[in-house]
Amino acid sequence: MDVHQLRDQLKLAITWNRCDIAEEKIFNRSIEWPTGSLDDIMTEALMDDKVNFVRLLLQNGLVMQEYLTVSRLRHLYNTVSLLPYKIIPYS
Repeated sequence: MDVHQLRDQLKLAITWNRCDIAEEKIFNRSIEWPTGSLDDIMTEALMDDKVNFVRLLLQNGLVMQEYLTVSRLRHLYNTVSLLPYKIIPYS
C-alpha cells in the first residue's frame, strides 16, 4: 500500500475518531512519511481536539518543529477562536 492510500485511510480514521484503527492498521508498518504529508491531518486533529491522534502523529513521524510555523499557528489560533467551545476548568 502506498503513502497516498494510507493517508486516505488515516483521514477516514480521524473522521470516525478511530485512533485504534489508525494505530493498528496504518502505523503498524515501517513507512517513511514524506515531509509535510501528515500536516493537514495534524491540523484537523488539533482543530477537532483529537488528542490521541495528535499523540499518534507525533509518535509516528510528524515533527512539531517543522509543522508549527508562525503562519500555521496564526491560522490555528484564528480558526479555533471562531469555533464555539466549552470552557473547561483547569484543575
